[in-house]
Amino acid sequence: MKRKLLKSLTWRVIASLTTLTIVYIISGEIKIAGLITIMESVFKMIIYYLHETVWEKIELNKEDNV
Repeated sequence: MKRKLLKSLTWRVIASLTTLTIVYIISGEIKIAGLITIMESVFKMIIYYLHETVWEKIELNKEDNV
């Protein structure tokens, strides 16, 4: 679980910096870029964690493993 959480957090930092940069370039407003980045980060971190949890529980046949 620690690895999954750390993986989620580090990916979120990278993705959030990308979002912050894109929104700032489009809007020119750091406040708006920051607010959108925070909202996006929280929601996507939760969704990513749930996605990983579901995939962990799925059992595939050995010939189906990718």
